[in-house]
Amino acid sequence: AQPIQRVGTVNLRGLPGASMPLGGVRSLREKVKEGGQAGKGVPVPNPANVPVTTSNPGATGFSGLNAVQSGRLNGFDVEPPDQGLCAYHGVVMEQVNLAVRVYTDRGAALTRPVSLNAFFAQPPPFDPTTKRFGPFLSDPRCYHDAQTGRWYSTVLSIDIKPRTGAFGNRSSLLIAVSATSDPTGDYAIFAIDTTDNGKGNAPRLPHCPCFGDQPRLGADANGIYVSTDIYPIQGLFNSNGGALYAMSKTGLAAAASDTGPLPSLVRIHVGATKVDGFPANALQPAQTPPGGSYAPDTE
Repeated sequence: AQPIQRVGTVNLRGLPGASMPLGGVRSLREKVKEGGQAGKGVPVPNPANVPVTTSNPGATGFSGLNAVQSGRLNGFDVEPPDQGLCAYHGVVMEQVNLAVRVYTDRGAALTRPVSLNAFFAQPPPFDPTTKRFGPFLSDPRCYHDAQTGRWYSTVLSIDIKPRTGAFGNRSSLLIAVSATSDPTGDYAIFAIDTTDNGKGNAPRLPHCPCFGDQPRLGADANGIYVSTDIYPIQGLFNSNGGALYAMSKTGLAAAASDTGPLPSLVRIHVGATKVDGFPANALQPAQTPPGGSYAPDTE
């Protein structure tokens, strides 16, 4: 099986909230159309909000992360935002492309906005001092697990050639796990190779190197599960189906707090099952809401 690797440790409260000029908007689809070449950001219109109801008794909300905050952190914004949202006992963690922040459920900020690259212990998307590009991150997800009391986050990562900004030939699934029940504190960062080019213990799939698109995060009483759609990094090809990654939930929590070894990883290739002539997307792992319980002897 492919191994899980530990690639770093961060403290969310201690990460800087840098300020950079906002250069434009980028998307993964733009980079694919450009053959992986990074280019000048393209401004997009910002349509006005349209109310869908005039009454929502008992519901509350607040303004979360926005494109300007993400842009000031990274030098550009990425669309779509692909929000990852999780909450527990009055605390809300929000992640978007490419920023993360923790709030109370009334909208009071508990941390500053932080670059998603920094949160996952990666170099910045672009460093204006060195003129070097860092990894491309996208599709964040987060989940609070009441059983372990930990916060779990995932994101896809594609290597970028530092000098040109073109896509490289390696990808990863990054997983951040809080070391304690405090979502604003320490996190251990883990990585799973998703390149699928036959190197190491990885399978060799058509048109790879590939990346795991749209990581979907779920859990049960025993494990953390992430499913992805397998697409080639270079070229416009259909997917190679889906992959499902399974690992011990308590094992990840123990590794994050340095009280246990890295857990084993199980990878299941769903395969390119066709529905109406097109490869189906990967599975969506289930989650149990706060206050819910796991049915015994069903995992």
